Amino acid sequence: MDRRDNSGFPRQQSLLRAPEVCIYCGAPADTRDHVPPKLLLEEPLPPNLLTVPACWKCNNGCSDDERYVRDALHLVGFGEISREKTAPGGVVARSLEHSPLLGQKMNQAHVAGEDGRILFQPALDRFSRIMVKIGAGLWFGLHHRCVTASAFKCETVQHTHCISTWLVDVASFPGQSSGWPEVGSQELRRAAEAWPNQRDHRRLREWTKVQACVFEYLFVPKSPRQDGLFCVMNLYDTVWGLVSCPPPPPETRTRNRRR
Repeated sequence: MDRRDNSGFPRQQSLLRAPEVCIYCGAPADTRDHVPPKLLLEEPLPPNLLTVPACWKCNNGCSDDERYVRDALHLVGFGEISREKTAPGGVVARSLEHSPLLGQKMNQAHVAGEDGRILFQPALDRFSRIMVKIGAGLWFGLHHRCVTASAFKCETVQHTHCISTWLVDVASFPGQSSGWPEVGSQELRRAAEAWPNQRDHRRLREWTKVQACVFEYLFVPKSPRQDGLFCVMNLYDTVWGLVSCPPPPPETRTRNRRR
């Protein structure tokens, strides 16, 4: 029997068939990296949180980006967790106080939109690096095969309130919004749950919740003309990312056809 924890992964899976190379760059692995990063989760951490083999450089090289992503998404968040973190004394408020340069960048990212609303223009390259890293780790966690991060690509990062129509037909996604309003919407969740089921009527896909209201994801196939998968990630019901991933290994696809 395949016993799974609340993160959706088999128990002890991080110790099974783990290669001795970093899944991100292929160098010798001398650490274990948490997927998603602990900085983007809440205490207490989920039990049996996925870890993957990584070199020290890849494990620690994105720390500043992870901190930026955490602070930025809570500045535009609309949930109770985000309000607590950005309130005086909260972890994000303290972070910006301790790093005046980061605080200055966050202030400069707020601009007035055409309709007069205040929008937040984040450093999407920093979000993209983190999304790719998480997507590569989740793909490894499912397939137990090492494919370096260069095989993954972040297609878009968007705020839930200004999401475009890529979940209706992700293959023809036209672009991404230039600014994020500071409110959110549940409409995107319903669209995401419906869209992948249109691709495959044999089996309903469900979100894998790593931590409720904090981080969840799902893998969906690309269009019939495209090989590979998309990994859709939802952070705090505030920011969504779409990462293009390689196709499953041949043996995985064979097992799925037999089911």
